Amino acid sequence: MKTSSFARRGLIAAALMAAAPLAFVHAYPKVQQPGPGAKVSAPHEVTIEFAEALEPTFSAMYVTTESGRSRLTNPPSISTTRT
Repeated sequence: MKTSSFARRGLIAAALMAAAPLAFVHAYPKVQQPGPGAKVSAPHEVTIEFAEALEPTFSAMYVTTESGRSRLTNPPSISTTRT
């Protein structure tokens, strides 16, 4: 009985370790225009190209003034077109 319990725990631990990298997958920016932290007068467009595809449900973008006021005139959109 102890052997099957030990084997079961080992299988569960192996499965959790194998799945762990999937929990840390994030889309990181590759190209950003204007660049991060840039201070510009009034950008007409802000674009960010990510290394992986985004999940629109869990994605957000904010463009603000130095005082924290929103500067978005249109809602952000996600394009799946690669350039």
